[in-house]
Amino acid sequence: MKMVLFLIIIAVFVIVVLVYLYRSQAIHGPVINFLIAALLLFIIITVGYVYIKSDVEISNLDGIVALTKVYLHWLGGLLKNTGNIAGYVVRQDWGLNSTNMTR
Repeated sequence: MKMVLFLIIIAVFVIVVLVYLYRSQAIHGPVINFLIAALLLFIIITVGYVYIKSDVEISNLDGIVALTKVYLHWLGGLLKNTGNIAGYVVRQDWGLNSTNMTR
C-alpha cells in the first residue's frame, strides 16, 4: 500500500513540476528551473524512500512529526557519509608527486 501511495505522489509531483516549468520559463532561466525541479524531485523521492522504509504512519500530526524526525536523521546521515567519502578521496595519494609520471 505504501508503494502505491508513493507512486501516486510521484506522478502528481511530476505533473506539478512540468506545469511549473512550462509556466515559469519566462520568469526564471532554464538553469534555475532545472535546479528547482531537481531539488524538489530529490526531496520528494527521498521522503518517499524514508516513508516506505520506516514504519511511520502519517495519518495524524504525530506521525508527520515522526516522519520528519526520521527523514532529517536520515538526511543528516547521508550528508555525513558524503562528507566522509569526499574526505577519503581528498586524502588519497593520486600519484601527482610520483617520479615515474610521463608527460
